[in-house]
Amino acid sequence: SAAFDDTWAAHPLRADLTSAAERHYRGGDAERGARRYLGACIAETGPFGEKFDGSLFLSYNGPEFDACLPDLPTLHIFSYKKGKTVKPWFVEEEVSA
Repeated sequence: SAAFDDTWAAHPLRADLTSAAERHYRGGDAERGARRYLGACIAETGPFGEKFDGSLFLSYNGPEFDACLPDLPTLHIFSYKKGKTVKPWFVEEEVSA
């Protein structure tokens, strides 16, 4: 929609989201993936905030991505070991032989 196009064009994380999509999105064009991700975040923000009012939100993203998160107190989860910060849904499952 035109309204979302305006939101996307002005969004402060547009470049960061596109960069992340270049690394992780498997559906084609990285900008398309970043736009879909932002659209989902925007759509979820209200319902998450209402459903889980008074709860703590856990995020694998750093605080710089708070604009994509619900309006809830947030705990940012980080690993203390180098190389252990890959989000679990991006880790390829090991197949036993």
